[in-house]
Amino acid sequence: MDVSPLDPIPKPSIPTEHVQPFSPEQIQALLKAARHSTQPRRNEAIILFLYDTGVRATELCQLKMQDVDMGNRHARVLGKGNKSRVVYFSRETARVLSLYLRQRPREPEHPVFLSRIGRDYPPMSRSALLRIIRSLGREAGLTAMQVSPHVFRHSAAIQLLRNGCDVYSLMSLLGHSSLTICLTYLKLSQADLENQHRRYSPVESLSSRRSR
Repeated sequence: MDVSPLDPIPKPSIPTEHVQPFSPEQIQALLKAARHSTQPRRNEAIILFLYDTGVRATELCQLKMQDVDMGNRHARVLGKGNKSRVVYFSRETARVLSLYLRQRPREPEHPVFLSRIGRDYPPMSRSALLRIIRSLGREAGLTAMQVSPHVFRHSAAIQLLRNGCDVYSLMSLLGHSSLTICLTYLKLSQADLENQHRRYSPVESLSSRRSR
């Protein structure tokens, strides 16, 4: 057939994912909650690593010591479709991660993040990670929003764009196969900038002073 009979049918629209990112103040509140938790070193390292790298929950849980280069501050993670990529972290994340790793020596094949302290080396599961993040969210008072590892990934993407990262680099850092989601992040970051300008416009502030 020259023409598909399905052509006249409108294509279904894919709903846009709406995830409220963490603000810097909310990240600080989560870090404070982590420092007062039962495993402060681990939980603080988890928060900083998620926020600094934007890795998926599974990627964090599967991370092994042999995948992490503390000297050069990067790690190799295995993402969707068994595609590996390199993610990078800051000096502060490296410092906190080092403090956590000093609590218990590990072999190269051991997981970086352990679900509990014990004689064996139990890897962190996705469900355990979700419980930890939700618990820290409650302690931080973040009860009116979604708190999950995915929100950290979303927040990392938005903050990278705010800090000047381009969408192509962001796509590589997050392990996306197309620009679609990264462009969504870009729209959100630009909307945020628009709101900031409307709130702090120099001319608006000038006008308010004139009216006094």
